[in-house]
Amino acid sequence: MLTIELDRCDGCGACVEVCPEGAISLVDGVARIDSGSCTECEACVQVCPTGAIRVAKPIAVREEPAAAVAERLRPSTLATLVGATLSFIGSQLLPRAADAIVNALDRRLSKKPADESREAAPTTEKRGGRRQRRRGGRG
Repeated sequence: MLTIELDRCDGCGACVEVCPEGAISLVDGVARIDSGSCTECEACVQVCPTGAIRVAKPIAVREEPAAAVAERLRPSTLATLVGATLSFIGSQLLPRAADAIVNALDRRLSKKPADESREAAPTTEKRGGRRQRRRGGRG
C-alpha cells in the first residue's frame, strides 16, 4: 500500500506523469492515490523528489483465542491475596493508626514542660504527720 505524506508533497506532478495506471492525480496542489486502480508498482516512489510517497507495510496482528486472553488476564492467587491485604490495611488499619498518631501528638503538644508546671502551680503546704482527733471535754 502506498501513502503520501501531505506535508512533504509539493505538488510537482512527477508522480502523476510516471504512474502507468493513472492512479495518481493532483487535488488542490497535492498528490492523491486512487487505491482501487493502483497496482503498487512503486514507480512513483522512485521519482518523488521530496520523498513524500512511501510504501506502507501492513501491521501484522496476532490473533489469540479468547480463552488464552482470559487465562492471561486472570489474576493469580497471590495477586488476589495481596489485593485483599492492601484493601484491609487501607480501610481498617491506616485510619486507626492515624487516629493514634494524632492523639499522641495532641497529648504531647498540650502537655506543659515539667519546669513550667511546677512554677505555675500554687504552692499548698501540708502540715506533715498524722492528724490527731481531739475529743471535746477533756482538757
